[in-house]
Amino acid sequence: MKKKKAFRCQRYEFFQYLSLSNENASITLGFIQCQSAKKLFQAFTMFLSSEVPIVPNDEVVSQLVNTLMRDGKKARAQRLVSDSMKHLSKKLGEEASPYSVLLESIETASPLLKLSSTKKGSKVVHVPTALRDRQRRRRAIVWMLEAAKKRGEKSFEERFAAEVFDVSQGTSPVLQKKLQVHKQALANRANAQVSYNSQR
Repeated sequence: MKKKKAFRCQRYEFFQYLSLSNENASITLGFIQCQSAKKLFQAFTMFLSSEVPIVPNDEVVSQLVNTLMRDGKKARAQRLVSDSMKHLSKKLGEEASPYSVLLESIETASPLLKLSSTKKGSKVVHVPTALRDRQRRRRAIVWMLEAAKKRGEKSFEERFAAEVFDVSQGTSPVLQKKLQVHKQALANRANAQVSYNSQR
């Protein structure tokens, strides 16, 4: 007795002008030819999983996406950022753009200096060192992600959106952490390695 297959289809099936639409893109699939239902399903999922730009092409946003990305799943990280911005837009209203607030918050939370420990004789001294732009943004993003983990909201998107909103309002503990680093760097400014270029 032969088992009945769950999926049955003819040798060739044609699907004409099947439109898939979302908020950012519209994809039209025409004349998909398949020999089995399994191949049809694979072809359909390939179109669904095609890369669609759901976040703006910005250097800071791409750095945030790359920091969030795990196991090479970039589309998932982009979706997390996009959903977080949707939650943030609900807090801001229709007047402000959530991505502009995100960029301002990352810039506000970015430290100017870092402290590195070195040994001078038997003493351990803290040396303040200036950071490049990408390093500054990296530290701000990591601090904001760590602060978002400690929040009480259910999903990551809600926690990160609330953290970005708090940074923009000046009430986030990330800003206190940045101020503390600057105070320590100011207290150890005598250990800074400064090169003087004397012109004769």
